[in-house]
This record gives sequence, C-alpha cells and structure tokens, in this order.
Amino acid sequence: FYAFILDLHQRSLLTLPVNNGDALFQRFERRRRAENLSRLLGIFFLRVPLVNPDRFLSRTIGLFRWMFTLPAFIAWLVLSGAALAVAVARFDELAAPAVTILNGDNLFLLWAALIGLKVVHEFGHAYATKAFGGHVPEMGAFFILFTPVAYVDATDSWTFPSARRRAIVTLAGVYFESIVGALALFVWAVTEASLLNAFAYQVIILATITTAAFNLNPLLRYDAYYLLSDLLAIPNLRARCQEALAGL
Repeated sequence: FYAFILDLHQRSLLTLPVNNGDALFQRFERRRRAENLSRLLGIFFLRVPLVNPDRFLSRTIGLFRWMFTLPAFIAWLVLSGAALAVAVARFDELAAPAVTILNGDNLFLLWAALIGLKVVHEFGHAYATKAFGGHVPEMGAFFILFTPVAYVDATDSWTFPSARRRAIVTLAGVYFESIVGALALFVWAVTEASLLNAFAYQVIILATITTAAFNLNPLLRYDAYYLLSDLLAIPNLRARCQEALAGL
C-alpha cells in the first residue's frame, strides 16, 4: 500500500506532505511496531465493561444527593479537620508501620483495600453525575496487571453548563475516598494491633498518599488533570503539552 501511494506521489498524481518517501515509510514502520507492542501489553491493561448502573443509581441517589450540598461540605471539613488533628497527634505511630506496608503478610490486605477504595471512588463520580441530572451508562473494571480497578463512564458531566458542577463530579471520587480514609483513621486510632487495625492502616495510606500521588497529580491523566483541563478550558491539554515539548 505504501509503495503504491509513494509511486503516485512520485508521478505527481498525489501530493504528500513529505519530500522523502523513505522517511515516511520508516515513520510508518515505527508506528506499526509501537501499535504491535501496545497490543501485546494490552493483556496487562484490560478494560471490561460489566453493567449499566444507571437504574440502580437512580433508585439510590436519594441516599447520597445530600452529600453534594453545602452543609455536607462543611461537615466534611469538620471531619477532615478532626482526622488531621488525630494524625498530627499520633504522627510517630502513624509513620512507623509505613515501611512494612509491602510485607508479604500485608499484601492481601493492601490488594483488598485498593479494590474496595476504587469502587467507592468511582461511585463518588457516579452519584455526583446523577445528583446533577446526568446519565451513567457503564460501569466496569480495568485489570491493571491483573488487579481489578473499578471505573464508571461519567462523561455525561461534560455537558453540564456549570463549571462548578463539573468540578464537583471530577473531585467526587477523591471526596468519597477521603471520607472512608478519615473513618479508617479513627478506627486505627482506637483499636489495638489486630487484623482490623492493619486493614484500617492500609486504607489510610491508600486514601491519602496514593490518592494524592495519582488522582490529585495533574501530570497524570486522572482526576486532577481533567479538572485542570476543564478549568483552563483547554481540551486535549496533555496532547498539546506533548506537542509543545516536542517542539522545544
């Protein structure tokens, strides 16, 4: 196909935006190798749609709609402040087990906490979308290195005319996660060394450090990136940044 197209170009029957046909073919070969590698690595990053949750969300939104009101936000600030006070008061105890978080005995707890927190996170996006009249047509799991991580299709929120509502939907996952993390901190603080205490500690780490490193990092294409793109009104922000960097 490329030989045919280049032959047309050389006979001036077709104009291509290049002068060097060999360079064009080499570019195509590089892209094809990259696509083949991407397909090979795809088995480690599978996206599996599971259900249409919209009907369930419509039936249960009454239980969660209040969480996107000003009084709920004030209550969240109070909860977060109390959790921060506990964390500061017991910082040495809180920091001490961090080096053992990846010990073999803890890995299953860490895995279970990660899956559960991401389900909570995605329901935050879903309920925020429903609270403002949006539609959530799909929920499923990304299998990242064979670990299921939940996702929802909340793209209907992009049609909301209010930037504030779009921002709330974008941050709702972190909002829900932070509530679970604060409650886990209180559980950790009042329990002795036990399975419950260890599990609560895992949830605290995942809901704070991990969430900040990924979901609140605008350099990765997660919540903070989309929030920044929306607030700046620059679609395809990452692609434009990459093009600008390549230009430099």
